[in-house]
Amino acid sequence: MYSALYAGYAAAALVLWIATGLRPALWPIAAPTGSAPIPLWRSLVIVAAVLALGQLYQAGLMIPEHTSWRDGARLANQILIFLPVFVVVGVSIHEGDEAARTRAFIPRSRIAERLVIGCTAAAIATVVYLTVRPDAAGISLIPARFFSWPNAAHAAQILGEDFGLGLILASALRHLSPRTAVIVAACLFAAGHIPAMVTQGAPLAEFPSLVADAGLAAGMMALVLRLRDLWPIWPVHVAMDLMQFYGGR
Repeated sequence: MYSALYAGYAAAALVLWIATGLRPALWPIAAPTGSAPIPLWRSLVIVAAVLALGQLYQAGLMIPEHTSWRDGARLANQILIFLPVFVVVGVSIHEGDEAARTRAFIPRSRIAERLVIGCTAAAIATVVYLTVRPDAAGISLIPARFFSWPNAAHAAQILGEDFGLGLILASALRHLSPRTAVIVAACLFAAGHIPAMVTQGAPLAEFPSLVADAGLAAGMMALVLRLRDLWPIWPVHVAMDLMQFYGGR
């Protein structure tokens, strides 16, 4: 399955790289200079708060999900888990485009256009994924599987993860070279899955997959660093995650 994921992400990266040439005004090469990223220690505290809230969720201490409002409760819980990240990014966006781009790679201008390009990259990545995966589902089945209300919680979770990665990457760049900052952010992303895996009793055989996850995250973060923009990455991340659940027969 990871070969299909890597192929899908590579296809999306190619689409976005082409888009930088077609729409250079969206992704200027020069980094913003008017604001400073959040200190690394503060970004780590924010992410630690998210992980702590995630453990409360795993323990069943958030909004109950065994009611008729299960899907809405799941969405609300994901928003609550990532609320520290959403608040910090929201404040940065309110302060202006320069602050949002510098602190979390979240431009506040022309968001719809950025998302449309990201959705195009996600669609192509999905086709490539289905082409590479041996037990792939028929492509005609994917839209109905993707665009369903229960997946809203997953999309919110991925948005929170991406915003958190943006904060970590931007903060790490204050102290590290770009390459090292990308590796650190990717490793932290993979390590962030460990508490949930331990709580769920995942077998030891599953833990080496975190290395592959870190590799995917490193590629994604390198692309974010080039674009200085997380918006087009989010649809790709959502699509590729959902393909792991819905991409097979």
